[in-house]
Amino acid sequence: MRHRLSRVHDTDNRAWELIGTYAIPRALPAFPPGAPLRRPVRLAPGRYGCGDHRDTPSAQGALVSGERAAAAVLSDLVAA
Repeated sequence: MRHRLSRVHDTDNRAWELIGTYAIPRALPAFPPGAPLRRPVRLAPGRYGCGDHRDTPSAQGALVSGERAAAAVLSDLVAA
């Protein structure tokens, strides 16, 4: 991570000090074996939902479901 941050900020970060680490219990939704990898984002006509509970439980899943929800909204607007 330090290497990546050094590149992103274009700086030498060897003197950076870790301030803290925080464990967040149950930060992600449960994902039991056999759970679907994707759930619909179109919930009802004109109603959409997104978040990591609609895709894989992760920050990436939240972003992907947001993109899917936006695509569904745009598709429905074009079709209307």
